Amino acid sequence: MNSTSQLDRVDARSTLNLPLFGVLGVLAWAIGVLFIRFAGGTFFVEGSPWLVGLYGLTIPGVWLLVKGLALATKLSGVEIVLAIVIMNATATLFDGVAIAWMPSLYDLPLSAHLLAAAYLLWFVGLTLWFSFGLSHSES
Repeated sequence: MNSTSQLDRVDARSTLNLPLFGVLGVLAWAIGVLFIRFAGGTFFVEGSPWLVGLYGLTIPGVWLLVKGLALATKLSGVEIVLAIVIMNATATLFDGVAIAWMPSLYDLPLSAHLLAAAYLLWFVGLTLWFSFGLSHSES
């Protein structure tokens, strides 16, 4: 399948509600901050036995999130990938600013920021892979 032809058929201005997915990206970032702030002391400490479980449970959780987003927004194919990319880009930009200028927002020692950042990369990577997989399973 030629994904370029799929992209040619998607008019992002008319098909996707770009502001909505930007706002959902900010919301996802805020939920992530709250999770790290309140559960980070359990998961994002050196040698935490819970971290492996968190990574494992994130796999089905992210699949449900991506699939639920696709169903709720009635997006399919490459549209769901574009929506996830917009959300991830927005959340990543907000996180970059927060880590650089407001690290106390996370209420963790700086040594824990590395583990939290690694988990966020895992989470974002899963959303991208699952949206890509979903887009190809529907075509």
